[in-house]
Amino acid sequence: LYAASTLVTIGPFAVYRLVSGQILVGLADAVIVLVFCALAALAWRPNWTRAVANLLAVVAAAAVIAVVHLLGLSYMWAFSCLVGNFLMADRYAALGINVLMVVIIGLEPGLFASNTDRATFVAVAGMISLLSLIFASRVDQQRSRLTELAERDGLTGALNRRSLNHDLRSLHERLDDQSATHCLVLIDLDNFKHLNDRFGHEAGDRILQELTRFVDGNTRASDRFYRYGGEEFVLLLANTSLDDARQVVTKLVRDFPERVPSPGGAATFSAGITLLRSEETVETWLKRADRCLLTAKQLGKNRVEVDASP
Repeated sequence: LYAASTLVTIGPFAVYRLVSGQILVGLADAVIVLVFCALAALAWRPNWTRAVANLLAVVAAAAVIAVVHLLGLSYMWAFSCLVGNFLMADRYAALGINVLMVVIIGLEPGLFASNTDRATFVAVAGMISLLSLIFASRVDQQRSRLTELAERDGLTGALNRRSLNHDLRSLHERLDDQSATHCLVLIDLDNFKHLNDRFGHEAGDRILQELTRFVDGNTRASDRFYRYGGEEFVLLLANTSLDDARQVVTKLVRDFPERVPSPGGAATFSAGITLLRSEETVETWLKRADRCLLTAKQLGKNRVEVDASP
């Protein structure tokens, strides 16, 4: 959109100046439009988008400085650049680029009719930058909040199933490195339906929330905890061997009843652990973990079962 705006606004100037014989200025306008469009096309590559956006802000500011200093065009072009940079680049990158651009233009001798005009330009540019920074900050806050709402379960605060599917697919794509081992743990609260029926959904909701807080507080920052559905959860232990995962989850199963009180007695959960394998699908990982979990339930609950098959 930024490049398209440049094409629509500067493109006609380039054509007019080339037709009217202002070859140097017309070529400068055309180069600016072409560079913007080329960078916009490059930004479609996901890994390059943010870097290209910051680079485009630098190019925009440099273009404004060039046409003002070298070609003698109006400094009014700076104002659109001030806003555009904040809409596109990282906030603090845009702030630094804009300040540098305003200083360079403001110090240009002979550009302004008087010092009052110079001061007015700096003041207006500063106000535009400040308001744009506030707007960009609000947009970033709202984006972060929307991302959090999209990724997390509303009741427990655990990551949701959408996040789980995304993370498992991403991990599957990176499993070619045989030196890395990752474990998936499927967790299910024991006797949860009985707890809900006897003490009400508020008691059940509290246990779900307590389980999330307990697991988050007793695992690594790199571990990921998801609500899979109902009273089922998934714990993803990256760069963890099967034996280490067994130790971690066994400790969680042992400590949970002591840490989390329940109106129906000790709250417990069962767990099934599988090692992720590159030759299998994501669905197979979950099915193997579900079979282990079912075995743990059948053997008395409040226990851990591990899929040790080769």
